[in-house]
Amino acid sequence: MPNRPAKRATPNISLPPLPLDAAHLRAIYKAMRVSPRQASVIDLTLRDLSDAEIANYMGISISTVAIHRERIFARTGARTKMQIAMHVLAVSHQIMPADRSR
Repeated sequence: MPNRPAKRATPNISLPPLPLDAAHLRAIYKAMRVSPRQASVIDLTLRDLSDAEIANYMGISISTVAIHRERIFARTGARTKMQIAMHVLAVSHQIMPADRSR
């Protein structure tokens, strides 16, 4: 068996919080039908990390981050990181519409 490189440890990076809780994000990603790794790329993109920072955090190459993002673009119809964020927000509103009884 060939020797595989040891998996890199997740760096101790302080991530900025998102305004959505983890359960809500899981529901959004499930509705978007993205893989867990794609969901991680979206999550870190929403936290405004660069591709290099995402790669370092996830222990993958920058080109793998780009592949995940291209698949996210294809699935969502987005063309930019901002459009991904807008898509997440739109799905969020579909899942949990704002309380309109006020």
